[in-house]
Amino acid sequence: MPRGPKPKPTKLLELRGSWRAKNRKNEPKPKNEKPVCPHWISSGARKVWKDLIPQLTAMGVCHRIESNILVRYCEHFTEWRRCREYLNEHGSRYPVRDKDGNVVDIRVFPEALMERQYSKLLLETEREFGMTPSSRARLGMVNDRKKPTGDDAYFRTG
Repeated sequence: MPRGPKPKPTKLLELRGSWRAKNRKNEPKPKNEKPVCPHWISSGARKVWKDLIPQLTAMGVCHRIESNILVRYCEHFTEWRRCREYLNEHGSRYPVRDKDGNVVDIRVFPEALMERQYSKLLLETEREFGMTPSSRARLGMVNDRKKPTGDDAYFRTG
């Protein structure tokens, strides 16, 4: 398992004026192609895709190579929403009763635990694609220093 923080993309380092960018010569560059929605994803995930992908494409932060990541995000979001709807209707806890009907314990619905796990997964992807205010601010700081052109368009925030 790699140590330390995730490396920043070379283009981002270049835009920030970092000397580290010069040490990276062989970083792969994605083709500037839009992600394609697979036919096999769930209908709920397809709705999320149709809403999300145009926004990310306009920001210049997604390409076809990220399609699988984005599919997982859309499916996870759909499951998170299903859990959230269940919890909105039933609450996050339920009583456990003995044979006489007395409450002997209060337990957490599995949907509450799943909702929490999906929230963490979603947030990780949201940070990667600039879908949080702080992650957009970091991209925005880059754009304030230099107007992106050509390959730099990958980091455009719109």
